[in-house]
Amino acid sequence: MDADQLSAKSRIPAPDLVRKLGRRYTIVLLSVVLLVAIDQAVIQPLLIRLNLYAPVINVAGRQRMLSQKIAKTVLAWRTIPESRQERQSQLGEALRQWSRAHHGLQRGDREMELVGTNSPKIVHAFAKLQPHFEVMQSAATRIIHADLAQSEREQLLADLLHHESEYLPIMDRIVGLFEAEARQQVVWLRLAGITLMVTILCLLSSVGYFVIRPANRAIHKHVEDLARARAELETRVAERTAELSRANLALKREIAERKQAEAKSKQLSNQLAHASRVTVVGQLATGLAHELNQPLAAIANYTSACELELEDEQTLQPRSLFQKLDKIKSSALRAGHIIRRMRNFLRPQDSKVQATDPYQLLQDARDLCQPEISQSNVGLEMETEANLPHIEVDPVQIQQVFVNLIHNAVQAMQGVEAGNRHLTIRCQHVEESLRFEVLDSGKGFASHFPERNFTPFYTTRSNGLGMGLAISRSIVEQHHGKIWAKNRDEGGASVGFTLPVSARSASHAA
Repeated sequence: MDADQLSAKSRIPAPDLVRKLGRRYTIVLLSVVLLVAIDQAVIQPLLIRLNLYAPVINVAGRQRMLSQKIAKTVLAWRTIPESRQERQSQLGEALRQWSRAHHGLQRGDREMELVGTNSPKIVHAFAKLQPHFEVMQSAATRIIHADLAQSEREQLLADLLHHESEYLPIMDRIVGLFEAEARQQVVWLRLAGITLMVTILCLLSSVGYFVIRPANRAIHKHVEDLARARAELETRVAERTAELSRANLALKREIAERKQAEAKSKQLSNQLAHASRVTVVGQLATGLAHELNQPLAAIANYTSACELELEDEQTLQPRSLFQKLDKIKSSALRAGHIIRRMRNFLRPQDSKVQATDPYQLLQDARDLCQPEISQSNVGLEMETEANLPHIEVDPVQIQQVFVNLIHNAVQAMQGVEAGNRHLTIRCQHVEESLRFEVLDSGKGFASHFPERNFTPFYTTRSNGLGMGLAISRSIVEQHHGKIWAKNRDEGGASVGFTLPVSARSASHAA
């Protein structure tokens, strides 16, 4: 099964495919190692043994020569008596070599490099050869070592020559058997070597077919999969990019709409705050009118006095006249200051944040509310720390918060006896904020949840709109502050708020 079949059948993951191919490669490699081991353990020793057939065949061939040499030496001994001693020595040496080779060919001889034989045919041939060998060996031995009569020696010579004629064909057959066995071994070893070589080549070819080929196909398939995945990824990226572009455009439109909504909300908030200021001023109108009447009445009185003095030229005193004119001027400036303060408070304007002195904010708010405070017989006390840092705020809006809180506190003490009406305004520097607090000695909040008073249109007064504290809360939160309301344990209510101090203002104050 190749990589395509594996992928088409079961979609084998890459790690499983690698393990499968690894197992195949290991099996083939172990098979090759096994065949090489068989070659080394079986074929090579047989090849070494085959090399030993050469001395065996050589020795077997020499046996015929030695048998003929023995016969010739015995004949020469008989025909040339004077060389008998030399012939005896030659015959003994030839007999010794012949006998040793005969036994070595059957049982082996290390010095002669003979390994012996266990071939049934060769063993059978040696069995047929053995009687002739024994007769020839006995006859040659007796001729060499015994002092025999001429007739007995002739008989032994005749027996030797007779058995030699039988010995030589059998020995020729033994030599042929050794050669045939050697050829058979060569053929068998050649076939075994060819078989091993072909098997190894087949196994190595199987590596290419069962391992390399599936691996290449798997690699090509994974490359194609990666290419498809890359194309899909690029398509998805393009689609996602288009979606993000559309989302970005929608977000830009939403941001623009939100900015428009915020601008409109801010405009409405400013309009509502302005309306609230107008309402507050309307509620303070009686006190403000009384405060304006004082400088205007003073102007009228001093003007009448000046006219009287000018009518009587004899009693005219310039110094007294200048004093009255100076008082007229002071009264006019006082009236103008009151009108300008009211105009600035009522003027509709965009929010403008700037560094502002908290003392000045408190004083302006106190001055606007002073007529109401005086008419309501409220005792006012201001508790402020020295060297307070400036704050980055819209002064008109924060002044409106102060006016709302002071006005509500004065209104809350309407049912209290005149001598027990006390209003306290505090300002403290706490960590990185300024803490402002307005405390009154009224009846406190009727609800158990003072925070409810910050809900728009919620009011406990019959003539109230319920927007003062709601607008104050919105203004404080726009300035990143926090506002709260609570009842005091000693009676009355406390409404306060915090405003952050900028780093520049804090360093300036330090």
